[in-house]
Amino acid sequence: MNNTTSFYRIELKPLEKFFFGGYRSDFKEEYFLRSNLFPQQTGALGLLRYEVLKRKKLLDRTNKGMQINDFPKAEKYIGNQSFDGISFDFGVIKRISPILLSCDESKNIFYQSSFAQDKNYKSLSAKVYYGNNDIKYQKVYFFDNEDYDTKKYESDVFKSLNCYGNINMTCDKFNNELDNGVFAKELQVGITKNYKGISKDKAFYKMEFLRMNPNFSYCFFAEIDNQDNLFPQIIDNLDVSKVFFGKERSFFKLSIRKVDTFFKDTQAINTGKIILLSDAYVDNDIYKECKLVVSNTINFRNLKTKTKADENHSKEPVSSHTYGNKTLLKRGSLLICDKTKVVENELRKNEAFNKIGYNYYITR
Repeated sequence: MNNTTSFYRIELKPLEKFFFGGYRSDFKEEYFLRSNLFPQQTGALGLLRYEVLKRKKLLDRTNKGMQINDFPKAEKYIGNQSFDGISFDFGVIKRISPILLSCDESKNIFYQSSFAQDKNYKSLSAKVYYGNNDIKYQKVYFFDNEDYDTKKYESDVFKSLNCYGNINMTCDKFNNELDNGVFAKELQVGITKNYKGISKDKAFYKMEFLRMNPNFSYCFFAEIDNQDNLFPQIIDNLDVSKVFFGKERSFFKLSIRKVDTFFKDTQAINTGKIILLSDAYVDNDIYKECKLVVSNTINFRNLKTKTKADENHSKEPVSSHTYGNKTLLKRGSLLICDKTKVVENELRKNEAFNKIGYNYYITR
């Protein structure tokens, strides 16, 4: 950190229903899309880059949307291209943390937890038959709890980083209780029509949107070189505005507060359990170091664009292509291992993904 670098806590509160990324529920139901619970880290980075350009008055409104008016200056402040998974060079933005949840009242931070995090496991010796007729004995690990349901491999609860309790992930509707649930699902059905108002073939769709409990917000931290006073509007260390965010451009309240330090992931006594605070990009070899893994995966797709004078910053990029379809271990995944340092080193080795907020974890 240099003398001009500042740390900021950034909160995004949905003001209406919203939709992040999403996936098709099944190949037999290609018309059904479900929102992800969290936006991609590239979305948070893109939002910050846009805010920097806006605050430096480097965007003009045109009939094609918001476009950069001074390319050399824009490149200085936000870098010359989008995230490519190899390097992290985004001008004044030095790094960001994982996107987590924040309780408005207590400001406690919550992370998505594995159902199996607090479950016990044991091992037994089993015969393993190999193709060359060799027979070897190998340790097999499994959960010992009678109440452990193997179908519940999905993370289904949020835990406080400060160990102040748990909250449910979803609910049918909200009440005034904080532990009622964070997300409520809302189904929208419709038919896509062409510009003449005529329904297209195979145009029926269902989308599962989300609403957030009004007591919560999304939260992440950023380290920013603030030598040019990028946030002069901050009064009492707080800056509030409204922004469009997410696939359907929903309204969010954006709050930026200056803080003393970057995100701290509370570390507890190491019991050989690693819980992912964010999605993680790792090699398959990591499984060799684990005795048990309770995880799911999520697709990572990123539009690769260049910072240029005619780039569109309010609609889909004018010219772009998808940078790699990668599969990440999903946040909340549980890795149980003897050599935790080996697994931790594997999670830390990709600096670019670390700096954009991926591959964060805690030990429990």
